[in-house]
Amino acid sequence: MRKATLTATLILSQGGGSRAFGTPAARRALVRCVATLVILVSLLSAQNASELNGYITLLGSDVPLPKKQEAARKLVQAGKAAIPLLIAALRDQRIYEQRDMANRMNLPGTAPPPKPRWVKVLVSDRSRQLLYEIITPVGSSFDGKFKVYSEQKLQVDDWDAWWAANQHKSIAKIHAELTPLVDEYWKRHGTTQNTGQAGEPAEWEGDIPIPKGARADAAGGTATSLGPGANYRQKRYDIAADVDAMSAFYARYLPGAKRTSGEQGVTFSKPGSTIRLTRKGQGTRIIVSFGPG
Repeated sequence: MRKATLTATLILSQGGGSRAFGTPAARRALVRCVATLVILVSLLSAQNASELNGYITLLGSDVPLPKKQEAARKLVQAGKAAIPLLIAALRDQRIYEQRDMANRMNLPGTAPPPKPRWVKVLVSDRSRQLLYEIITPVGSSFDGKFKVYSEQKLQVDDWDAWWAANQHKSIAKIHAELTPLVDEYWKRHGTTQNTGQAGEPAEWEGDIPIPKGARADAAGGTATSLGPGANYRQKRYDIAADVDAMSAFYARYLPGAKRTSGEQGVTFSKPGSTIRLTRKGQGTRIIVSFGPG
């Protein structure tokens, strides 16, 4: 309780909250209330971690597979809270299940059924799958009904390093940052996208970088207001990332461009071209205008 009281006092002193209660008794009562809340939050966090660790234990226990599947579902449901525990479980060599991997597709009608080919699926394997389920955004405007090269949308090379760089973000923020990669996966007919390349261009339009996940507007290529003549043209792209993320992208790849902000959005100008970023829904409209070559 002493530690919680000190924490509560610090919170109130930083926020100036205790000054709203004039008498010392009222301030002491406020500190006790906040201290109680601190204790309850700590207890709930510890209880939640213990519960999630129990699900990790179940994944490699000698229990029926449906119970393991339910534990896996609960871990995914926990979202960000389960990520560090699943990363630790990437070293878990216990057996999650044994799966028959024999190919029984497109066999000749007269061929005898193949013998079972049992493969051990380790807890580490299942944990990796669950991590991808948690961090991968659901849905994409590029989602197509075609055969994909790979079922795996994202690739994380080093989960410890990834978590160190992203643990301060909400799961919604993580999904927002990875949505362009998932869009790029579908644009590339199911080519797995490495999270380490999230901030890299997918392609270049002349000397202008186009970010991963950007969709070209079918109405692009129209005349612009830069000046008269056929050499002036414009291309438009839509992307799920917000304007701040796209501003950081173009600031990185066009360090010499002049940046301005206003009611029309954020603009990056350089000789022969201009990039304007405007908000479109939850994402960004990118308008690239080209001057004479």
